[in-house]
Amino acid sequence: MTLATCWENQQEKNALDFFDSFGIRVIGQPLGKFQRVRNLSRAMLSGMPMQSRYSWQPDLFSLVWEEIRTDSYDVLHVEHLRGAVYGLQVRSRLQKDEISIPILWDSVDCISYLFEQAAALGRSVFGRFVTRVELAKTKKFEASMAQIFDRILFTSSVDAQAFAQLEGFEPVHPVVVLPNGVDLGYFSPDSSPRSEHIVIFSGKLSYHANITAALHLVQEVMPHVWHSKPNTLVQLVGKDPDRAIRKLAAADARIQVTGTVSDLRPYLHQAALAVAPMLYGAGIQNKVLEAMACGTPLVAYPLAVSGLPGLTPGVEMLLAHNPSEFGGMILRLLADKKERELLSENAYQFISACYSWDKIGRDLEAVYRDAIDHQDS
Repeated sequence: MTLATCWENQQEKNALDFFDSFGIRVIGQPLGKFQRVRNLSRAMLSGMPMQSRYSWQPDLFSLVWEEIRTDSYDVLHVEHLRGAVYGLQVRSRLQKDEISIPILWDSVDCISYLFEQAAALGRSVFGRFVTRVELAKTKKFEASMAQIFDRILFTSSVDAQAFAQLEGFEPVHPVVVLPNGVDLGYFSPDSSPRSEHIVIFSGKLSYHANITAALHLVQEVMPHVWHSKPNTLVQLVGKDPDRAIRKLAAADARIQVTGTVSDLRPYLHQAALAVAPMLYGAGIQNKVLEAMACGTPLVAYPLAVSGLPGLTPGVEMLLAHNPSEFGGMILRLLADKKERELLSENAYQFISACYSWDKIGRDLEAVYRDAIDHQDS
């Protein structure tokens, strides 16, 4: 198995050692600021969405093509909208050289569906930007992918349905729903005592959907909690916190913004409960999988768990529909240790049964085999 990727900084480059430790060969190239700016400029001039050109690295593609040309591969797996351009270039070369290898495009999320929500609900400049500049181009580009790749994968049926509704959608090959998973050997319950007053929200805090959720949590949900339990602490845990999020912590000592942490698990293990007040988003929320795998009781809005069929509100987690109800459920769990423990146990059982990487890895292998079999037939 070979992984081809680019990195933007030393931290990302060092992270590739993880794959090497599992015997996965890594082909990597740096993606510098100049190349990123060049990519975005060319995208604007060509009418392509910026996401589709952001990660283009000519030297990386040359290495990838040489690898494919000189070695033997059964299947090629292309990740995300940012990786699609590599798949398109490889497909063109394969056809020219009359080489037959199935290419899967793992879109993960339907990005135009995400952008539509950001345009309507986002609390950042990004939402207005995608409405005016990127949304129409992204819809057109995503729809065109349905006619090119041998299989297209999404992490949730919601995203797959949004993709199928794009104008110009005419699939040549199957669209497959394959969920994200969680490493149950890493994220698991812990015996250390939990706090009675810590609420945790985790995720990359420069990401526009997480910024919107964090602001909503602090500004609209937590006042309902603080009215009754003023000492409740909110921990916003994740890398690259946006300036608007850092300002929250500066204004109120009950809000902690950690920035990058080396290990998320201690935060999940010590918190009384986790929250996912996502006003918009796409795919499966890893923050939900990780919290439930750690046995951290969860309160969420419907969108945060829409990618998890079979999840039962009131059994594995609590589901809120507005800020007042969300705050009330936080107070309910803070006051009831037995309910927290019951939700914790049920959540872990649900995640371990349905969303372990072992199970999902086997399902992905089946998708590979099906694509290979149809390629040869």
